[in-house]
Amino acid sequence: MHYESSFKYECGTKYDKYLIECKDILYSSKTKYQDVSIFDTHNWGKVLLLDGLIQSAQFDEHRYHEALVHPAMIAHHNPKNVLIIGGGEGATAREVLKHPSVEHCTMVDIDGQLVEQCEKHLPEWHQGAFEDPRLELVIGDGMQFVLECNDIFDVIIIDVCDSFEDDSPTKGFFTANFVTKVKRILEIKGIVVYQAMSTAACENEKFIEVFKGVDQAFTYTTPYATYIPSFWSEWGFVAASDVFNISTISPVRIDNTLNLRKLPDKLSFFDEVTLLNMISLPKDVRNYLNESMAPLITDYIDCDKVLVATS
Repeated sequence: MHYESSFKYECGTKYDKYLIECKDILYSSKTKYQDVSIFDTHNWGKVLLLDGLIQSAQFDEHRYHEALVHPAMIAHHNPKNVLIIGGGEGATAREVLKHPSVEHCTMVDIDGQLVEQCEKHLPEWHQGAFEDPRLELVIGDGMQFVLECNDIFDVIIIDVCDSFEDDSPTKGFFTANFVTKVKRILEIKGIVVYQAMSTAACENEKFIEVFKGVDQAFTYTTPYATYIPSFWSEWGFVAASDVFNISTISPVRIDNTLNLRKLPDKLSFFDEVTLLNMISLPKDVRNYLNESMAPLITDYIDCDKVLVATS
């Protein structure tokens, strides 16, 4: 990590570098797994960097975490048992626990030192989620947890760092083989969602690879994206299920579910209009996903009828 006076550099890609003025360095150390830095800035508020790359910024982390969590949680009729792989800041758990139906949420993160520092320095992220009795925090290898787990989950959220490098400990999470292992512990009507990296035209190869890996294992795979200002990019997500096609759930049903769960006042970003925007990927991105992506379905389905039919 490179410091110059009160400035901090971050590589956006191999070829681009962004300069951020830093007010204060709150924490900087190397854990067993990664370089961790938390610093305060003028425009973004607090920022978390892992191995020199921005993972989360106070100004817009709600956009990322609400986009990651709520499409799957709203699509499921009654999510009670949820698994999060990664999510060290606690914000993914924060969003999951906003749903009153949730009885148990298991969060598995390999880096206990990271979680400890996030709990200490980033209370704006977790907002007390680590103290919620419904949350079970497991410090351990997420891949090993999935392989050994015998529990069944309604929603599984894969929120691990975005690296496909050969020596990266997270590369295996994005393979089709691992997706099948995830499906083994997913309830038959369950939903899995991945953070799937940038959809930008110049660097969307990882997004396409995640989509393909997930799409091989599930009947319905929905790619979607939203702009995250601190990432300087449209950021992709992939949700999949054998029962629910998130792209065909009606805005009316989403609105009704949000109101039934008393969520509108608790969300700053996500609602039925936001979801319509996120699943409406531009033509070039849809082309990049190639012919394996199913045609866009415009007729809305009645998920309650699906549930009856599959019961």
